[in-house]
Amino acid sequence: MPHRLRFHRRRGFRLPDNALRVARPSRFSNPFRVAQMPGKEYYLVFLPHSYEGTLAHRILRSRQYSHLTQREAHALAVECYRELLERRPLPGRDLEALRGKDLACYCPLDLPCHADVLLELANR
Repeated sequence: MPHRLRFHRRRGFRLPDNALRVARPSRFSNPFRVAQMPGKEYYLVFLPHSYEGTLAHRILRSRQYSHLTQREAHALAVECYRELLERRPLPGRDLEALRGKDLACYCPLDLPCHADVLLELANR
């Protein structure tokens, strides 16, 4: 069963042969980026004009999503990405390219990541 890997920029790091990078700037990247505020709070960064009526748009208009833990921010970014894929699904060819492959992103393995959503959709 394919799984998620953590991508690194360290010297000597190489992805396994059966792995694909889904982090930026790939076409599978998550447009909802997690950023840290001064201190320990996190928030989402995205371009609001293209998400009218979505969870991301509601987040932008609400203050309750402004002071999140790192885990909460990652979970929210993944939830927004899932909703985005429900509204604008990836073409079948794209999901076929992911089927059976390990997916790599920069997210820590103990936090939610959009690669988990892609693994789920591609390997149904």
